Amino acid sequence: RRSRRRAVLCGIAVGRHGDIASGKCEVREVGDVGLGMVALESIRAGELLFSEAPILSMPTSTKAEGDRPTLGEQAALASDLLSKSDASAQAKFWELSDSFWPQQKTVAGIFQTNGMEAGGRTRVFSAISRLNHSCNPNVNRAWQEDEGVMALRATRDIEVEEELCTSYIFPLYYSAAERQTKLQSNWKFVCRCTACTQSGDAGAQSDKARKELAVKVCKLGVFRETMLTTPPDAAVLSTFEENLWEMVADTGELLKVEFGPNPALLANLFFDALQVAEALGCEGSATELAQLALDASCRAEGPSSSRSAELQRRLGGRAPETC
Repeated sequence: RRSRRRAVLCGIAVGRHGDIASGKCEVREVGDVGLGMVALESIRAGELLFSEAPILSMPTSTKAEGDRPTLGEQAALASDLLSKSDASAQAKFWELSDSFWPQQKTVAGIFQTNGMEAGGRTRVFSAISRLNHSCNPNVNRAWQEDEGVMALRATRDIEVEEELCTSYIFPLYYSAAERQTKLQSNWKFVCRCTACTQSGDAGAQSDKARKELAVKVCKLGVFRETMLTTPPDAAVLSTFEENLWEMVADTGELLKVEFGPNPALLANLFFDALQVAEALGCEGSATELAQLALDASCRAEGPSSSRSAELQRRLGGRAPETC
């Protein structure tokens, strides 16, 4: 494992503003929003841009009950961890933005602005934390537990000089007004992405689509819980199975209309549907959905992410078809 991790880390280098040694992207000034990440070459959907180890990492839950620590507790722990870090990590940490106290940065402000939850911990990165937000993101970040790095992959084809953006909000199925409220409350900025600046019918249609997606995803969860508590009779099992595939098809089509063929969102859909198929006891559908989920997860997260590894185990070690 050490040699594998070392090989991954040797493939990247983060400089003063998070310059990426892969040569596919760089961190630089982006318009009037400050620093951001920009593509230096054309990037294909599913392509790995780079992977990065965190400069600071702490448990998301530090209490026995699993409760999240208070901001004061987070700040105290972050300050303690930072004081034990080497000079390079400390310098990179203090170069990051502080959305809460920009005139006089604080450890708490930088940590709250840049921290990303992954693998049960909140982690801060020199380069990946520079990614700006979009409500229609073109990159997906995924924690790779075995390597101890965050991988960044394209969710669609990206052109040269296009800004790379992730989403700070999960899920993405809020209206534009709701998203703005969350972003302003948690990161102190107004989003001006393409999804938020649509006006008139286009904006209303986007809000409607995201509301429908929220309902459909919720119905999948309810469907699963119902099947677990009250399994259907064998006589109607095929009807329930057909209903599941209709839900997957309808939701997938709406996802593609609103977000394009975003593999991260499709992976979530197929994985949720897989759990319903398993609750129904439909082995054929479960296997097919597991393969769909694995292929989408591989494009969005890579073949070694926790979810991809779990899906490969469910499929008896079968390799993904797309990577």
